[in-house]
Amino acid sequence: MINRHSAGGLIIHEGKVLAISWTTHEYVCFPKGGIEKDETSEQAAVREVFEETGYQASIISPLKSWTHEFDRDGNHYISTVDYYLMELVDDKSPTPHREIYEKFENVWLGIDEASAKLTFDDAREALEIAIKLLDKSKDH
Repeated sequence: MINRHSAGGLIIHEGKVLAISWTTHEYVCFPKGGIEKDETSEQAAVREVFEETGYQASIISPLKSWTHEFDRDGNHYISTVDYYLMELVDDKSPTPHREIYEKFENVWLGIDEASAKLTFDDAREALEIAIKLLDKSKDH
């Protein structure tokens, strides 16, 4: 059994949500990646969003952690993902710092479009929680 723990973030800016669309696979998700040794989940989320999208962001609020299990290449994985709601630190043109195998592009999607296009249930649920948090903060 292999345990993996990763963190990522979602940025909602001017009514659009930042996602990544893989060109080598057919899926759309939020930027995320593994938590490195001596790194907190929050630090990993900020780093991964920057590396994968090129955008500097800061955390507004934790959203939720999801754990799921799957089998791949003869191994059983238990994977936990921590998602955070983030805001842009600046909106300069991004320069991603992706790994060579990371074949995806940034996409800014409307909220409804993102809900429809996101591939994974945990990402859709993270978006729903983020929207509720933002709506609640507008009411106060």
